[in-house]
Formats: sequence, structure tokens, C-alpha cells
Amino acid sequence: MRHFSGKPLGGVCFDLWNTLAFTDTRPGPIRVLATAFGLEERPDWRQVIERAMMTRRLPGIGAGIDAIAHETGRELRSGWTRRDLILKWGEACNRNKLYHDALPVLKALGRPGGLGLSLAIISNTQSFDLDLLRREGLESAVDAICLSCDVGVLKPDIAIYRHAADLMGLEPARILMVGDSLTDDVEGSQSAGMNGLLIDRSGICEPGPHPVIRALNELPDLITSRDP
Repeated sequence: MRHFSGKPLGGVCFDLWNTLAFTDTRPGPIRVLATAFGLEERPDWRQVIERAMMTRRLPGIGAGIDAIAHETGRELRSGWTRRDLILKWGEACNRNKLYHDALPVLKALGRPGGLGLSLAIISNTQSFDLDLLRREGLESAVDAICLSCDVGVLKPDIAIYRHAADLMGLEPARILMVGDSLTDDVEGSQSAGMNGLLIDRSGICEPGPHPVIRALNELPDLITSRDP
């Protein structure tokens, strides 16, 4: 088993969206919300929406829309209605899917039958319309699920990684975090004492100091390889 940070690996955390699962619509539902509220010109538009609707439990997308309006002090742009956004969100959620390699890799890494690692999901996400976790088998394939809407903070706040480590019963140095965001998943987890690994399914990431994989099915071999 490969060592990270000088310690044997005991667990792996995965980002949810664009790592294990994706929404098969373009534009995605979060970008649609940004467009409807005229936020796209802001470089932090995604963080604004995540902060509004993903740091506490809400009953549904209607409450999420209200939270964004309150957070930004903005109304919907002309041409967009609350009903439009609710319908768009519902359509997108109906097209949430797992990547083909997600469940096989979780099975290969976890227990019983795999490498025996503790597995978790750490995600910036809302509290509603997450039925794919149970429907697609993710909930039963991992040992812990750590969501921003439950913890009250977003990645890359170190509190969310440390909460996940507590749920897993492991010190952070024995955990590998895998995700598609260099800031949220790699650098954020490293700041909390974990090991970070970037997944770049599109193949557009420039070579850099951080390790990169192109697909999750590269992960078992990476983990079982010896340190050079």
C-alpha cells in the first residue's frame, strides 16, 4: 500500500459533483441560477450561490432561490421567473448521473472485498434533490458522507475536511482527497493535513506540482503502487 505524507493510507475522500457524479445538462443548474440573477460577470459567482444555498439545510429549490436573492440583494432578471428556475432545476436533477467508473472504483477500494479503505464523500452541495446518493448506490458504497449543508461551511474551509476525518476515525495525514477542483479539493484538503489528488477528466489541466489522474479507474493502481 502506498504511503502518503509518510503515513500508510487509511481512507479516501471523494468530491461528489464532477468527480463521482455529473449533471447531464448544459448549461448546468448552478450556472442557470447565476444567469437568472445576473451574477455571471462576478468572478466569484459560484461561491456566492454556494454560500447562499449550500451552507444550511433548505426544504427545496424554491427556498434556495429565496436564499440567493437575500444573499445578493438582487431580483431575477427580466425574462426569468421563479417557475422557470424551479422547472430548470427539476429537469437537471432528473439527469444527474454517475460516471461509469465511480461504483467499480469505490468497490475496489472499500470493504468488504476491496482494499479495505475507509471511504467518504465531501461535497459543497445543497440538502435537497440528492436522491441519486441512494438511487445510484453511493450511500451504501461509502462509510461517511460529509456535506457543506450539514457542516455549515464550504470547501476549502479546513473544518469540513476535519469533520470528515472525524467521521472516518482517521487522522488527516492518512486520508487522500480526490476531486476536480485544485483549490477546493487539493489545496483545501492539504491545508487540513490531508493528501490531495486532482482528477482532470477533460485532460485540460497543465502539468504542475500536484499529482493528476484522468479517470477514477487509475486510482487503485496508484494507491497500491510503492513509493518511488
